[in-house]
Amino acid sequence: MLKGGSLPSPIITPLSSSPLSSKNKIHTQTFVEIRSDIPNIRIYFTVDGTKPDPFQTFRTGSISTYLYRGAFRLGPGRRVVKAIAVTQ
Repeated sequence: MLKGGSLPSPIITPLSSSPLSSKNKIHTQTFVEIRSDIPNIRIYFTVDGTKPDPFQTFRTGSISTYLYRGAFRLGPGRRVVKAIAVTQ
């Protein structure tokens, strides 16, 4: 059961029909989708394994948290996708 004010984690899914793809390892040309069954939320994500921060400001010269707008391809190399849902 969820605590008051918390939302279920978004679902991260590789969009691949390749039999060689697994849940934890995907080809870099594979699109990744992030979704939630909760309406009217925003999804924020990172691809470097850090916790998404929807209130992040441009302080350090780079931003690692992105607002999800649609399926995307991961860059080459090891990537760890993390996502959170936030009410609008």
